[in-house]
Amino acid sequence: MKTDRNILIAFLLNISFSILEFFGGIFTNSIAITSDSIHDLGDAFSIGIAYFLEKKSTKKPDKKHTYGYIRYSVMGSIITTFILLLGSIFVIYESVKRIITPADINYNGMLVFSIFGVIINLLASIVTKDEGSLNQKAVNLHMLEDVLGWVDIELEECGPYDAICKPIAMAPCTSDVHIVWGHAYMSDAPNRVVGHEATAEVVKVGDKVKDFKPGDRVIVPAITPDWLTVPAEEGFSQHCYGMGTGMSFVTFKHGVFAEQFHVNQADANLAHLPEHVSLEQAVMISDMMTTGFYAAELADIQPGETVACFGIGPVGLMALAGAQIKGASHLIAVGSRPAAIKVAKEYGANDIVDYHNGNTVDQIMDLTDGKGVDKVVIGGGGKDTLSEALSVLKVGGIIGNVLHYDGIETIPIDGLSWGQGLADKTIRGGVCPGGRARMEKLANLIEYGRFDSSKLITHKFDKFDDIEEAMILMRDKPRDLIKPAVILDD
Repeated sequence: MKTDRNILIAFLLNISFSILEFFGGIFTNSIAITSDSIHDLGDAFSIGIAYFLEKKSTKKPDKKHTYGYIRYSVMGSIITTFILLLGSIFVIYESVKRIITPADINYNGMLVFSIFGVIINLLASIVTKDEGSLNQKAVNLHMLEDVLGWVDIELEECGPYDAICKPIAMAPCTSDVHIVWGHAYMSDAPNRVVGHEATAEVVKVGDKVKDFKPGDRVIVPAITPDWLTVPAEEGFSQHCYGMGTGMSFVTFKHGVFAEQFHVNQADANLAHLPEHVSLEQAVMISDMMTTGFYAAELADIQPGETVACFGIGPVGLMALAGAQIKGASHLIAVGSRPAAIKVAKEYGANDIVDYHNGNTVDQIMDLTDGKGVDKVVIGGGGKDTLSEALSVLKVGGIIGNVLHYDGIETIPIDGLSWGQGLADKTIRGGVCPGGRARMEKLANLIEYGRFDSSKLITHKFDKFDDIEEAMILMRDKPRDLIKPAVILDD
């Protein structure tokens, strides 16, 4: 029968590759590939049993088997389960040994076998895709599962000054959303691993790394520059290879939403996680806190000044908090989401301006008796936000902007508000600094009770696979959302 033949072909393909894969796992020194060879061997036996049962089940009832031969399938499932159980025990045993005694892995070899595995399982799924028995359909689904499960990304090599880390807390960002759903300049990168906000555990370090070792819990900055570049020497490490390239997890390398990820120049870019700083607090340091605070730094806020904060999303709230820490007296926050308004008040906002209640500029001028504000921080908004900020800014004032006007090639500015260029109003925009020293200083604010960054987190998850749901939340931005986070290890 055609069904018998299809299952037999799938069996031969699967068992051939499982044998090849076993020796490939030994060659590449990869427990993952060796483990999958055991998995595929179990699959081969399952398919072989399926082939045998397919032929056996066609026999008609006789005196000995008055109800037919279908019940042989129960025996087949017991045998298959036993085989897979033995394989699982072997894999667990070898994995524990590997954890105790780590070994170098041939990642190029892993990639080759991954590609070959996809091809083999895809062929098997094509062979069994035709209409047939339920047995054949089950085999087809099994093969399709193997195809989908074999997608792999090669981990960047750990250089002498680098580290390999695994995440213990992660948080998606709007920048990640832009990459995944096609709004950012890196959205066309194939098979891109996104993510740039993480707290992690060190897995491996290069032989030149001095201050970190496997097992250390660390804050991973969103900005991990190459500190050996001329821009870094000039004080702009965030632009080490060009504009914004210090944010390497966003611009040119795989991000942190992975089982393991690479960090360059570990001694300069990682920061030890203080004992009294929670994972929720720490994961907000890596991007939200450093970015938002940078807006207040760019604006050069002085004690006693009146400050308007445009946008009270997660970055805007951190800009607001940064303004308070810098000494602002009268803080005006522009936003409308109830959850964000609540936290804005906790971070020091004296007044809330909601554009639903009238013109934003008019409301701010009313709150300042027509004088305007000394400084403006911009953490959110749209194409008109910069012009509105200029309109409420006093002569001599400074705007600190950390909003990425993604997709907006031309940003309009009201000429009169800027005095046709002669108003002595300064616009300063930039990517926040990164690196170890900045992370440690921001962590000190939390450790010594000056600030709590965890108020940003409104939605908390506890499994690695939950990052997908967190990403969708960040994309859709429900009214009760400020920031989602995945906390894997409390």
